[in-house]
Amino acid sequence: MYVDFATDKNLGPRNTNLALTFTRASSGTYFDNTGTLQTALTNAARFDHNPSTLASLGLSHREARTNVCLWNRDLTNAAWAAVTMTVAKDQTGIDGSANSASSLTATAGNGTCLQAITLASSARFQSAYVKRITGTGVVNMTLDNGATWIAVTVTAAWTRVTIPTQTLANPTVGFQIVTNADAIAVDYVQNENGTFETSPIATTTAAATRALDVCSTTDLSWFNASEGTFVVRFATRDISATAVNAFAMTDGTGNERISVQESGSGVPAIIVIDGGATQANTGASGVTMTADTFATLAGAYQVNNFAGSTNGGAIGTDTSGTLPTVTTLNVGGRNSQSAPLNGWISSLAYYPRRLPDATLQRLST
Repeated sequence: MYVDFATDKNLGPRNTNLALTFTRASSGTYFDNTGTLQTALTNAARFDHNPSTLASLGLSHREARTNVCLWNRDLTNAAWAAVTMTVAKDQTGIDGSANSASSLTATAGNGTCLQAITLASSARFQSAYVKRITGTGVVNMTLDNGATWIAVTVTAAWTRVTIPTQTLANPTVGFQIVTNADAIAVDYVQNENGTFETSPIATTTAAATRALDVCSTTDLSWFNASEGTFVVRFATRDISATAVNAFAMTDGTGNERISVQESGSGVPAIIVIDGGATQANTGASGVTMTADTFATLAGAYQVNNFAGSTNGGAIGTDTSGTLPTVTTLNVGGRNSQSAPLNGWISSLAYYPRRLPDATLQRLST
């Protein structure tokens, strides 16, 4: 089986009749091959691109997130309070639509435009797309009502700027333009639950939630339960102590599983669990991932014969272990799509036999 999400931009494997099923209980955004933001309808897969380089990234897979910043494209709304700042909704936004984004022009030094949000204490991540219209002075962003101002880099092109995660209640988010008469354009201001940014979520009168992406199949006609090899190319935004999955073969629980994942703190590996006990956890020794950077992992399984290599690195092996009984392939998540990737799957290949270690190393290069 071979699925090239980045090139083909569909869910169909090239050499089988396997049908992957995709669902998402909301719309979701992605960048097309011109770098323009598009919106995919409910239950439509998103095949994303890097908005700067226009490189095809593959299938986007994100956890559910809620943006609590209201009117996040229209800063003229009363939800925003401007002080010594002129605000207009007169900018072409990142979706290419005229007059869909806002401009902020300082009428005195340290002009501000802020929104107060009523919310229980939680980890918040703040982001926005900005670009410079006039001036060269400092532009700051806050999520704690100016107790902390973070200088952001503003260029002549739309750039997503962020603030490191803060855990707080009742965030007040927005901008400060330090120099009188400087002006910036602003689009998709986002205050979301979590410790990193996800794809843009539009809001108007109320907070908006983008639902979890789910991609799976119970058609395992292509799968060899006795031995096999997976090769997956993927990237994740979530490099933390928590594991995230590029794909997983499971029985619907975490007790029977073969998965390729970033296993925490950037370590990619193939994980095999049978009867709730870990049988193998193998990857290339010394290889780690960084956020938003693709890695290719080739992992093989057979009773008492497991191996993995990432990016052509040295083979990691495990010579003792049994195999699970699985019923479902989940792409971008684990059982019931837990531990979601929060990134992209570029391609997924499967060979119904345990390939030699040297071949694993070559396929992952």
